[in-house]
Amino acid sequence: MKIKYRKSLMSIMTIIIIVLIFTGFTYQDKDSDDKIISDLMVERTRIMQKIMFNSDFNNEAMFESLSAVERHPLIEEDCEALKRYIDSDCDIVINMKVTNVKRTAKKANIIFYDVDAVWYMLGNSGHYTNDAQYTVRTITINGKTKLYGLENIMDSFL
Repeated sequence: MKIKYRKSLMSIMTIIIIVLIFTGFTYQDKDSDDKIISDLMVERTRIMQKIMFNSDFNNEAMFESLSAVERHPLIEEDCEALKRYIDSDCDIVINMKVTNVKRTAKKANIIFYDVDAVWYMLGNSGHYTNDAQYTVRTITINGKTKLYGLENIMDSFL
């Protein structure tokens, strides 16, 4: 009787643990989400600025640099966009700060966020700031989190 009870208890505990893992109840705290998203977006911005203002980047180097923080399909979208802006007269990003991160959903290893950011820019008319809101998706594979999708919320209304 005791052995049957233990097996039943172990089975129930195993099921509970599996449910918790796959439903996202074991996710990291908000501060951790903020840091992960902020670090990924700042590094993405740094890499993209380096590519935009350096004509020495070829397609392979561009893809390799972005692969440090991005996965398909975002990396392909960014590579296509960057090809249009290499050696351009676009405004320079002085700094970018993520001001708010809100987790909105989780599906398997993909997490969805609403993100607010402030861009500190330098253009022909001088310094200025730009507030932006994004829908960001991350994917975690083998313990490494990367950007999977990034959409400016205002662009989705246009």
